[in-house]
Parts: sequence; structure tokens; C-alpha cells
Amino acid sequence: MARNIEAGVGIVDAQDLRGFIAELKRRPSIRLAKLAAKGSVEPSRRDNGIVMQPRTTIIATAYDPDAREIIRWKQKWDVGSGLVTNGRRNQHRLGAPSRQNVIDQLEVEQYQVVEGEWTPQVVQDILDRQAD
Repeated sequence: MARNIEAGVGIVDAQDLRGFIAELKRRPSIRLAKLAAKGSVEPSRRDNGIVMQPRTTIIATAYDPDAREIIRWKQKWDVGSGLVTNGRRNQHRLGAPSRQNVIDQLEVEQYQVVEGEWTPQVVQDILDRQAD
């Protein structure tokens, strides 16, 4: 798990979905996960040229109020290729999990799943509203 801090909120990056769920289980104060699916088009080298490649990213996040940390897992893949990129320039054929597959795995573990993403700014905005 990689850790860093943004705006006073820690961010813990999980290596894979299994690690994300294991980290959530270690934290009894977490009951809600947010899930975002984003599409993009990025330049990609193909043979001797560069093409604009559609990509999909799934981001699962959960906020631990006791530790003031966001637990995050994300996975990106080239649409139509089956190649999964883990953010370190490594690509491997895992078969990208569908958004619904991620929801199913979280719900089986009794986590409520909603659309969206926990970010340090989202957490800070909520805490500011509570202070008013």
C-alpha cells in the first residue's frame, strides 16, 4: 500500500481490488465505498505510429473518518484490448473487471456502494459543512 497526504487527508493506494477490500475489512468505521468509471482518449504508440486510444478507468474509494484517510484503488485499460495498465507502465492481460463486477464484490462484503469518488477536497467540503 502506497501512502501520501493531500490537504490534510491521507491517501492509501491499494495494488489491486483484493487488496482494496482487505484494507476496508481492517477498518471497521468504513461502511461506504464510492465508485467512479471514467473514459478518456489518450495517445498510444502502435507499431511505428501514435494513435488516439480510448481508455477506461475504474476508481474505487472509501473514507476512514477515524484515520482521516482515503483508501483508493484504480485500474485503467485500453478499450477493446483486454490490456490492463496499473499506472506503472506495466501492462498485462487480466481481463478488466467490469464496473458491475466491482460493485458485486463490494456488496458481497456488505459495503454500500454509491456513484462518485472520495477526494481530499470532497472530505474537506463535508467537514466544513459540518462545522457550520
